[in-house]
Amino acid sequence: MIRSKLGLLASVPLLALAGGVSAAAAATAIPHGLSWQYPHTVTSGVAAAVASVSRCPAVPSGDSAVVQVTLSYGVGGSNSDTLPIGTGGSWKGTVNFVFSGVGGTATISAECLDLSRGGVPLAKYKPHTVTLVS
Repeated sequence: MIRSKLGLLASVPLLALAGGVSAAAAATAIPHGLSWQYPHTVTSGVAAAVASVSRCPAVPSGDSAVVQVTLSYGVGGSNSDTLPIGTGGSWKGTVNFVFSGVGGTATISAECLDLSRGGVPLAKYKPHTVTLVS
């Protein structure tokens, strides 16, 4: 262990110097790969059910947050929809994506966002591959 002159563990700044994560990134690390229920097929214009298995982390007092579910497809194409986060961090509802001229597969992802802080991510759910139906 390397300690600073004050005797405190100085690992975060050393990681930044060694090409690892920055001190700012280490200080704002968020949970990744959380579990959620998602559709295996997404049909354009048809509501699809989604829900948390793992809960969003608590937001600072007075802040408001949502879950943003994003469907990413093709080269740079995507659609997003938002859902409210319930008491205790759980969420569920339906999302609706409208797209045309794309098929095959896409990636669906979800993240908890703190709206009071400009949409800062609080947590990210595991992305999944889905089949698209236009």
